[in-house]
Amino acid sequence: MSQKPILGQHWLVDDNHLNQIITQIDLKSHETVFEIGTGLGHLTDKLLQTQATVISLEYDHKLYLKNQNKYSNQAKLILRQGDIRHFSWDSLPNPYKICANIPYYLTANLFRQLTDIKNKPNQAVLLIPQVIVQKLIKLQKRSLLTVLVQTWYEVSPAQVVQAHFFQPPPQIDSQVIHLGLKSQTLELDVWRQFVKLLKFGFANPRKQLRGNLKHALKLTVQEIDYLLGSLSLDLRVRAEDLTDQQWQQLFVKLKNNL
Repeated sequence: MSQKPILGQHWLVDDNHLNQIITQIDLKSHETVFEIGTGLGHLTDKLLQTQATVISLEYDHKLYLKNQNKYSNQAKLILRQGDIRHFSWDSLPNPYKICANIPYYLTANLFRQLTDIKNKPNQAVLLIPQVIVQKLIKLQKRSLLTVLVQTWYEVSPAQVVQAHFFQPPPQIDSQVIHLGLKSQTLELDVWRQFVKLLKFGFANPRKQLRGNLKHALKLTVQEIDYLLGSLSLDLRVRAEDLTDQQWQQLFVKLKNNL
């Protein structure tokens, strides 16, 4: 009998796919991995086999209590109960990795957090909807979330996991995505300013960048056109068309206006 998902969760139960995920996270016994959603423990069991320290967070209180009993003899497993949307990331050791099968409704929120928190993982292997993976790896026509994620992480797609490998099966296929933390660092206040610029630029994605910036920054059309021209940008350019380098150049020009 299939088990109903709790809070929108669909559990990956296929051994081959679970083993592939464990291979990709490449854990060593001295490392720490953070699992978001203990669930029924399918992935947790695999993580424990690596001998790494596993910190596993579960939102559902009943599942948390069940897993406390199930894993009572596991010295290298730390179970926590809580909501990842309100999680204290600074409580994790540094460095750490993330390995998780993410409930679909949490996906965008989690990726926003991974770009905003100070204590970022040096690596993450996540199982998320395939449609979101395809957005996060785009190099052209990018969304706000894609630009945010690609600013901090090298993003690589991995295997597609069809719906029938889950219990219960979702309506769509999933895919594994690998994030590798880039070496550059940005001070928190500078990052906040940069995010502010991105939000202004993407305020209305269908509109040209010049219109969005003019409205947000209270600049004249002439000032915006001169600015875009100085960066060799087409005056009809949209936020989705800019590269990382162009966003950084634009930020240098506009940071005093933010």
